[in-house]
Amino acid sequence: MSRYLVDNSIWSRVATDEGMRSLVEGLHASLADVIVTCPPQVLEFCHPARTVADYLERRAVMEAFEPLRLRPEAFELLDVQEALWRAGLVRAVGPVDIEIAGWALVNDAVVLSADHDYALVAQALDGRLMQMYVAPGRRSS
Repeated sequence: MSRYLVDNSIWSRVATDEGMRSLVEGLHASLADVIVTCPPQVLEFCHPARTVADYLERRAVMEAFEPLRLRPEAFELLDVQEALWRAGLVRAVGPVDIEIAGWALVNDAVVLSADHDYALVAQALDGRLMQMYVAPGRRSS
């Protein structure tokens, strides 16, 4: 079974991009795959809410998925950031994405994203982070 931590670069496109919607719906319906969440990803997903009702709806969406259980230690998150610096990627990835990557690392989850932030983390960590880039506007298969 594969566990997929879906980045908000994909969630933000699900409503308007048929390929992204099909991907997420397929994973959610799969018996072999599980969509997982972690606190920084849920916080980022809920942040754009404009009303309490909108916030509660967004939070309910995330509660439908399995929360990751292992929390990364502070040194593990700082090691990810240090690896980016050592790779010359300096500020290429923001702190929330570093934290999401840390959760994925300690839980052996694959990060799905529609931006290249996690590819940069994987590069800096010599491939230890499992990630998959999904191009926006991809056709459903």
